[in-house]
Amino acid sequence: MTHTVIACHPADLIFNARARLFITARDMWINGNPDLAARMEHGQTQFADPDLDVMHAGLEEISNVLHEAVQAVGGFQ
Repeated sequence: MTHTVIACHPADLIFNARARLFITARDMWINGNPDLAARMEHGQTQFADPDLDVMHAGLEEISNVLHEAVQAVGGFQ
C-alpha cells in the first residue's frame, strides 16, 4: 500500500488555523447573543421546510445572521 503525501505550505497551515479560529469566534458570537441565536435557529427551521418560499426566507435569515456575526468579530481577510 502506498500513501500519497501532499506537502502543505506553511502559509496554508496558518491560513487554515486562522479560518478555524474565525469560524469558532463567529459561532461563539452567535451563541452568546440570544437574538442572533434565536434568529439562526428560526432560519434553520425554515430552511428545512419543503415550501421553497419558506426555505428561501430561512436561507436569507441564516445569511443575515452570519453576516452580522462576521462583522462583529472583525471579518476575515
